[in-house]
Amino acid sequence: MNEYIKSDLMRYYGKYDMLTFVKAIIRNKTFRFQYIFRLCNDNQGG
Repeated sequence: MNEYIKSDLMRYYGKYDMLTFVKAIIRNKTFRFQYIFRLCNDNQGG
């Protein structure tokens, strides 16, 4: 799991584990957008 995604989970939920991640993806539209944004920026390389 990306360090930025872990920090986003920690900011929203106070912990980061796989169950929290799945719940966040399903329930939280803002986290879902932020997750996709992080993935796109991570894959650009440089």
